[in-house]
Amino acid sequence: MATLEIIEGPGAGRVYVVDRPSNVVGREGDCDVKLEDSRSSRRHAEIVRQKADSYLLRDLGSSNGTIVNGATVRGERQLRDGDEISVGQTKMVFILRGIAPAAEYLPEPETILQVMDTQALPLLSDDASPAGGVVKNLRFLLDLARVSEEASDLVSLAQALEDGLTKSIQADRVFLFSGKDEGMRPVERKLKPHLRRIYELPYSTSVVTQAAREKIAVMSNLREDERFRDARSVAAGQITAAICVPLIVGGELLGALYLDRMGEAEPFKGEELELASAAGLQCSVALLNIKRISELRESRDRLEAELSGPKGFVGEAHALRQVYDFIERASPTDAGVLILGESGTGKELIARAIHKSSPRVDRPFVIVNCAALAENLAEAELFGHERGAFTGADKSRPGRFLAADGGTIFLDEVGELSEPIQAKLLRVLEEGEITPVGEAGVRHIDVRVVAATNRDLARQVEEGKFRRDLYYRLNILMVELPPLRKRATDVPLLLRHFVRFFGERCGRPNMALSAEVVDLCLKYPWPGNVRELRNAVERMVILARGSEISPSDLPTEISGTQNLRVPGAAGGLRTLADVEREHIDAVLTQVNGNKKKAAEVLGIDRSTLYAKLKQYGIETP
Repeated sequence: MATLEIIEGPGAGRVYVVDRPSNVVGREGDCDVKLEDSRSSRRHAEIVRQKADSYLLRDLGSSNGTIVNGATVRGERQLRDGDEISVGQTKMVFILRGIAPAAEYLPEPETILQVMDTQALPLLSDDASPAGGVVKNLRFLLDLARVSEEASDLVSLAQALEDGLTKSIQADRVFLFSGKDEGMRPVERKLKPHLRRIYELPYSTSVVTQAAREKIAVMSNLREDERFRDARSVAAGQITAAICVPLIVGGELLGALYLDRMGEAEPFKGEELELASAAGLQCSVALLNIKRISELRESRDRLEAELSGPKGFVGEAHALRQVYDFIERASPTDAGVLILGESGTGKELIARAIHKSSPRVDRPFVIVNCAALAENLAEAELFGHERGAFTGADKSRPGRFLAADGGTIFLDEVGELSEPIQAKLLRVLEEGEITPVGEAGVRHIDVRVVAATNRDLARQVEEGKFRRDLYYRLNILMVELPPLRKRATDVPLLLRHFVRFFGERCGRPNMALSAEVVDLCLKYPWPGNVRELRNAVERMVILARGSEISPSDLPTEISGTQNLRVPGAAGGLRTLADVEREHIDAVLTQVNGNKKKAAEVLGIDRSTLYAKLKQYGIETP
């Protein structure tokens, strides 16, 4: 009698008798040759007995094809004794006069589908599930693609996976693992109260380990699988079945997607492994993007650390030590902070120092320049929007507050917000709720707000330009940064620090400052504060002709400081406003009225420059 023996792949060693007039090979339960191969179609191929010792193999329109002796079957093919037949990852041999198995083979429950190559995953088969199921699966993958594109952190990606896979595959638990090999750990996230207990039960480390070690997707009916039956997680966690998909990009293992069923649930099926693997492919790219963003943030923070002293500042003045003390006392709390100070004094550094010293240090730190927000888009930018909420909203966006959930948001130049946005910001601070544009419901968030401004907010409140209730809500903890002219003793320290830093960056590590340069810099009022000093030093290091910066290398506005005394002004001195106005006017003249370049030279934002031009009545072409 003719037999078909599986010699490689799932079910290796099984022998099937195929001497009926029609013998169907496939994944479906009533197939004559039942395969446990996720790359096999439900009804993949057919072996037809034409007459004694004459058999024909016919492909039934399978997704991945049927191969005989290395050649793909086009339609049908005559079988000969000893032919090797490959279906997916299963290899079989056709024996014309084989020996029947000792007893009729009864298919065992699916135990392990260990060779799903996630890097060569086929499209979901047309016969993978009924039409409604295909639509549901494709909708899930589309939604996951959108979330993966926008995800900036692991928590939001893990939440999207749980929401989708618990519905599409009816998994009881879904874990996103991050890391490599034995160092992989599940991403922690906030769970609804009714889910906390089951997520505290152990998952199958054995399945995760195998998937990571062999870089293959693993699906196992744990209670039937001998390799995992004694695992602690199976007994303690009451796990019925598990799937683990490695997340791989360019051969590098970045993490894993794990899901399981518990209690008396049914085992997973092959098409469910396919869907989980398809989800894993999308998550792999998202995980790589998140990893790169994290590395860029770390690199940025490292560079900032190189530029900064204690708490992000260089300086020992008494006024600055009070700021250090404020950071130490304010950081452990969740209270809102209002930072006041002139442009360039380091308000963002204060906000970042508070975040880094707080319990939220491992969560996002999101910066928003309120002055740069277009008034008609400010609400969508801050609180997010749904797709189609307004013209140009081609996709949903989470908004800055949702991106900062669990962490800290820094609202720079908060005094520039319009009154409608001020009202919505007040609700966020009081209720912890946001309403994305175009969305009917509200979303609850947990964000610490640190705001900053160079304006006199108290005066704006009295003039009716800033909401009084919002001012008091922001002003729970307040710190005012001293301008550089009030901490002049720190100027030599800052000069040496920035000369050393930019000297190393520009390949001029032996740069020095002449005593005359330090003296001139001490006399200059630095209207742009530390930012202006930093930019001036960078320019001097680059343009200095020798290894020592001399007075001739100084910008003219600094080298001419000794001529500040003029007759006619009270006491023989000009006011700071007069100096600042003339300085801005001189810089604009040097850059031919280019406001962008002028702002860069002055070390201030363009919005601040525009405000000063209006304040001093300076007209530009």
